[in-house]
Amino acid sequence: MNLHLERPPRVEEVTYATMDGEMIETKVILIPAEVKAVPQQIRQNSNGTKWRLISVTVNHPTLGLVEQTAQLFEQSYQLYPEHFTPGSQIEIMVQTEGEGKGLAKAQLVAAKRIDVDAWSHLLAETSVENQVVNKELVA
Repeated sequence: MNLHLERPPRVEEVTYATMDGEMIETKVILIPAEVKAVPQQIRQNSNGTKWRLISVTVNHPTLGLVEQTAQLFEQSYQLYPEHFTPGSQIEIMVQTEGEGKGLAKAQLVAAKRIDVDAWSHLLAETSVENQVVNKELVA
């Protein structure tokens, strides 16, 4: 199996604007996926947003490897076509609540966070306490 698909999903909070301009805060699950197929057919939302309905493979928690569909925005596909070819590693973002609950959107794999704790000694060295000079030394 593709090691990418063995990575666990994660939950994040996101804020997005609805078509009416309302700001919605919700939780999403980001699930590792592998692109299976990207059709030539381009669809369009009522607001003019162009997208494709792609097929992906995900590692379902109880069913194992399953094929799902996900919405791929055409703008993302045009910017990064090489990242959305069969066999490519991506993530699908699935809303967990609200009107879009359960709908999957395809995206590039999110960047990994940098372990800032590894550099915590640098933060300590630049703290205000470490920059105070003994007044006898400057007198």
